[in-house]
This record gives sequence, C-alpha cells and structure tokens, in this order.
Amino acid sequence: MNKPSLFFSTNAQKILAFYLEKPNAEFYDAKVSEMTKISRAGTNIALRILYDYGYLNCEKRGRMRFYKLVKDNYLVRQYKVLYLLERMQLFLKKIIPLAKTIVLFGSQAKGISNEESDIDLLIVSREEEKIRTLINKSEFAEQIRPIIKSPVEMITLKNNNETLMKSIDEGIILWEETTD
Repeated sequence: MNKPSLFFSTNAQKILAFYLEKPNAEFYDAKVSEMTKISRAGTNIALRILYDYGYLNCEKRGRMRFYKLVKDNYLVRQYKVLYLLERMQLFLKKIIPLAKTIVLFGSQAKGISNEESDIDLLIVSREEEKIRTLINKSEFAEQIRPIIKSPVEMITLKNNNETLMKSIDEGIILWEETTD
C-alpha cells in the first residue's frame, strides 16, 4: 500500500516524479497529461515551471513540445534520491529493527540511476534470512541487490574489497544503530 507523497504532491512535483521514474524518456505535453492524470492546463503550467527551473529540457517539433529530464542537474539528482527513499520508506521501516546499519550506495545514492539500475544496499545484520524474506516480499524485490553481512563479516569485507568499500563509504547511511 502506497502512502500519498509528502514531497511530490503539487502538479509540478508529480510531473517531476513521473520523469524521475523514466529518466531517459521524452514526452509531449498531452502524453504527460494523460499518463499523470493531470489536466492539460495544469500539465502545461507545471512543465513550464520545471523547464524554467532547468529540470526539464524542451524541444519544439512542429507544433508539439517534447520534454525530457535534465539528468545532470544537481538538484534533479538529489530529487531522484529523495523520491527513491520516500518510496522505500515503508520497506525500510520493516528491516530497520533487524539491522545494525543500512547504506544505500552506487548509482541510486548518487542520483545518476536509470530505469534498469539496481538498488544497492549494504545491510549489516545477523538476521540475513529474515531480511532476504522481507526483500523478496517487497515491491522492490527485483531491484534490490543487497549485500548482507554480519558485523564480523564486515571486518573481512573492509580488509578484502577496497573498491566495494569505497563505493559504500560514498553512499548514504539510511540507518545506523546507536548505543546510548
């Protein structure tokens, strides 16, 4: 069950979310309106706003305007990360009690992912089987590529895989158990 979006609720935000899910796609205004179920007028206003902010490119072909996401815009990259994390929020709440640390890394953490990109997660936990079950039951089952390690296994990973650890270190810590 999906909750309504807190961050993507205006027409412009909904259309931005639509493009974040299809970062390589190009659509004309009527198609965006049809696919997002936003009125044509609302769509055109929102597309113009997104274009003015530099989030979308616009190319006129004949009488039609085609819009495409500006993937290298630094704010678009941050919105991509925020949009993913908001969508994953309910899933993450289920695995947090089983984990010591959760890190999002790779292209999704950098906001440079595309439709085929995996969701790379490092999960430090002693509950690998339970976490894999939760992943397999989630809407993200096909996308998540977890690395699940116990705290002891993390020592070996840190010592033996410098390249992977560099990528993880550049990631986003989503959860880390603290001791008070």
